[in-house]
Amino acid sequence: TMTTKDELARYMWESEILLRENAMMESFLAREKEISLSEDGDMDPPATASSKRRASTKAGRRKHAIHTLSLENKIFIAAKEMKHRQKQMAEMENDFQKEAINFKAMIKETETRIVEIKMEAYEFKRVVLAKGADPTTKKFRADLVIKYYDDKIRAKDALVEKLENKNSQLTSQIQKLEKRLNNKDHSGEKLSSIDFH
Repeated sequence: TMTTKDELARYMWESEILLRENAMMESFLAREKEISLSEDGDMDPPATASSKRRASTKAGRRKHAIHTLSLENKIFIAAKEMKHRQKQMAEMENDFQKEAINFKAMIKETETRIVEIKMEAYEFKRVVLAKGADPTTKKFRADLVIKYYDDKIRAKDALVEKLENKNSQLTSQIQKLEKRLNNKDHSGEKLSSIDFH
């Protein structure tokens, strides 16, 4: 015979199953409601006074009725919920991958910047600090500091000019390729590998 303890355990297990089924059902109904509201042309026609009375009467008769889902209904809802959850997980994984790529790029940029700072510190020490302080003032020579930063500024300006020239060349190449592609498209000729060089 089943003891009171066993019966309590069975009731608790059945209650847990019902709670999970209800939670799944609520999620399913909420999502289906959102879908139905977002779709055009699927809204029910406004109810007339007579139809409202009929609906109210039917609702009153069904007020105390207990409805249970069949096994087929439960399987259908569970399958829909599983598909929805899988879609959510795929979207979350996609977002995570994007965030991971961004973080890796930030880490790489930080590491590159650290290397640049170390190189600049080494250069400053070699050009300015290694020559020692002025014996009279006990301070480092201002002209060396100014010359160091002037050289840095000139190097940055040269790099900017080089990049601008490179950008102009690439822009010109893109324009030529676009023009060539348009001509090929209008003439109906097929593209070959030489068209991209």
